[in-house]
Amino acid sequence: LAPGGRLLVIARSRAAAAPLAGPAPGPPWPLSAEELMAFVAHGLSAETVDQIPDPSDVKPHWRAVFRHR
Repeated sequence: LAPGGRLLVIARSRAAAAPLAGPAPGPPWPLSAEELMAFVAHGLSAETVDQIPDPSDVKPHWRAVFRHR
């Protein structure tokens, strides 16, 4: 990601304690809040992080925008 660039992440939400039994169906793949915020540990800052329902199945999804510092 170029300096000042943005990364859009859209992923299914999952509880941190919920183990995955085999490969998760996707995309979008399920991420816990901790996994989503791992982008910050790699030099990005979170501009927005929203948890939204999927209109087709009402399961929560993440929609986040990260920016390169």
